[in-house]
Amino acid sequence: MLYFCVNQASFVKKDVAIFAQKYDVKVCDFYHTNKKYTPILFLKQFWFLLVNIWGTKIVVCQFAGYHSFMPTLVARLFNIPSLIVAGGMDCVSFPSLRYGNFHKQLLGAFTRMSFYLCTHISPVHESLLKRNDTYYGDDNFKQGILHYCPNIRAQIKTIYNGYDAAAWPKPHQNRKPNSFITVAATLDNPVRMILKGADMVFDVARLLPDYSFTVIGFMGNRKPDWPANVTVLPFTPADELARLFGEHEFYLQLSISEGFPNALSEAMLCGCIPIVSEVASMSFIVGDAGFVLTQRNVSMLKVLLEDAVRQDKVFLSKAVRNRIEQNFPISKRVKGLLDLTEEMLHPNKEKTA
Repeated sequence: MLYFCVNQASFVKKDVAIFAQKYDVKVCDFYHTNKKYTPILFLKQFWFLLVNIWGTKIVVCQFAGYHSFMPTLVARLFNIPSLIVAGGMDCVSFPSLRYGNFHKQLLGAFTRMSFYLCTHISPVHESLLKRNDTYYGDDNFKQGILHYCPNIRAQIKTIYNGYDAAAWPKPHQNRKPNSFITVAATLDNPVRMILKGADMVFDVARLLPDYSFTVIGFMGNRKPDWPANVTVLPFTPADELARLFGEHEFYLQLSISEGFPNALSEAMLCGCIPIVSEVASMSFIVGDAGFVLTQRNVSMLKVLLEDAVRQDKVFLSKAVRNRIEQNFPISKRVKGLLDLTEEMLHPNKEKTA
């Protein structure tokens, strides 16, 4: 198996480990911090394919984009089945935030061609295929792969993210009252602040001075106009993150765009009661064990938080962990991915059995 990704993030390593249970996996990343190096990365990828395509049985791309075009094209030319695992950014366009693959003309073209070239697509949630987005009113109402690529012929199978509950500590009751935490990377970027809803956290904190908020994901210095009841921390490793989750009652995920957010599910495993925006998979993930903000409105968020702190928090803390354990165990994703690749390699196996 040849596996292509932008970078080797934790969720990428998790999927690679799953595939490695059955295949000899060779990984090629497409990581860069400067766009001017993109041609060099294409050359690197071309050489990787030239050396490794011979004898390859299957090609997998984590997300669609520049990095998925050449692998899916070569796989098509060599009659090798190819899979794109769609995750979020590769399924949307938000022009006002300059976010999403389909917002950018060239990246959108590479993304679109990749989806048309591949034989299989596995989104992490059905909402990445097609949805009407009503939470954020400044941009496109319709989102999803099938909206931007309406004539796709690839076979589609949704496989949710999965989690090892044993890796995250069970909920305890020794938490700071009326405490909220949120996590996102590179929040020093003003657009990322809005995209991940961190700006909403600062705004609502000013309206609720008796509540405490922790925002993880800043690398710069604290700004003087930030509310005193907001603690700002840099991005932290998983073990430290688990400890911080365990100290807070609620987890906030107020994003404008998501796929199937790992931090949300991991916080729930630690007993944080989720409060999420009605975007993509998030209301589905929390079910009836959390709270959903239907519009990007700070006044509505304030009312929602005030309602949340009045609920039976001990009961909900246990319920949210159970929801992830029972509905999204890592075993389901393992079976889903390995069954899918088996079907890709032997499409007529069931028909002839």
